[in-house]
Amino acid sequence: MRSSKVFILSVSAVLAVLVLTGCASGQFEGPTNTSPTASGWDLSPRRSDAGRVVVDVQPLGLENDQEFWDFNVALNTHSVDLEYDLSQVAFLRCERGRDYEPVSWEGSPPGGHHRQGVLRFTPLDHPSSFLELVIRDVAGVPERVFRWENQRASVPALAPAPVGDAQPAPEPTVSSAEVASIYQEFVCPCCGQDIGSCTCGMAAERRTLIDQQVAQGASQGEIYQAMFQTYGAEVFFDQELAAGVQAEVLAALPDERPVLAVEPAELDLGTVSIDAGMISATFAVRNAGQSDLTITGLQTTCGCTTAALETSQGTSPVFGANSSENPTNWSAVLVPGEEASLIVTFDTLFHGPDATGEFRRAVSVISDDPLNSRLNVSFAVEVTQ
Repeated sequence: MRSSKVFILSVSAVLAVLVLTGCASGQFEGPTNTSPTASGWDLSPRRSDAGRVVVDVQPLGLENDQEFWDFNVALNTHSVDLEYDLSQVAFLRCERGRDYEPVSWEGSPPGGHHRQGVLRFTPLDHPSSFLELVIRDVAGVPERVFRWENQRASVPALAPAPVGDAQPAPEPTVSSAEVASIYQEFVCPCCGQDIGSCTCGMAAERRTLIDQQVAQGASQGEIYQAMFQTYGAEVFFDQELAAGVQAEVLAALPDERPVLAVEPAELDLGTVSIDAGMISATFAVRNAGQSDLTITGLQTTCGCTTAALETSQGTSPVFGANSSENPTNWSAVLVPGEEASLIVTFDTLFHGPDATGEFRRAVSVISDDPLNSRLNVSFAVEVTQ
């Protein structure tokens, strides 16, 4: 009789371990395929474990003749209520920068700690060298970006110079295979990782710019210049390389140009109680150049932070971390020497009632400054109970 009890207890323990292992693994039920498709798509699974929620995603097929493109999605946690409507917080992004909403979510309903199902999309009507499935605002993470490459994406070559022109040979263009190593040279402002390793929306945005340059037949030097002019020196891990790129870009620019200046570069907001709610900081924005400067937008590095610009023309709309949701039809012009105020607001309660410690956030001011179209400033704050 005792041996029977021991056997029953042993079986129960094994079953419990299997159940717990299944919950923690995040593996999908049913068949999955990780081999490249006939059209060159990599179908291997992707994972994000930020914000105490593990999200696993895998495409079930990405052929053009399919009626739908389905993505297996599994969410697992032990501390967060998964109350999200996946059909409302997810979208598909291609190399053209367009966002595609899902047709449906077919799976477990909102709520609980473990959910699984299928996000269904209409296939693209054009080729793309990559796809990104973006899931927004789950467990305080502004964007989780899951990316797949098309291994057969073609890269156009630069047109040859006319015969007889005494010109140096152009710098070789970058192939798709070399892109991964270029990603590693640039830092994501959200997490400090290289943009090839980070899954957030800001890293995805920077990869997209590189991919577009590669698709246009750009050389490595041209990619460096495009990244510098769009994101500034801060995007480079190697600051000596950034200084060299800056000198190359500057040498080709006229003296009469707009110059964006934002001061101070960093603010320390000290220590605040978590119950403070919204706290604000002000930065001075100035056109330090010799022609009109047009500011076209702002962007923050986290959903806890928003920004607006006060100019002589009025106050801008509020901008946040999600570039796809930020206003696109706004701009403000600063004449040479004119100043404006950048108002940055931080929500101490955004990450929950127990989120204390030091927070560092950055804000980008986006303009038509030809040397650096995106200038970053930052602030630090210590949040206590």
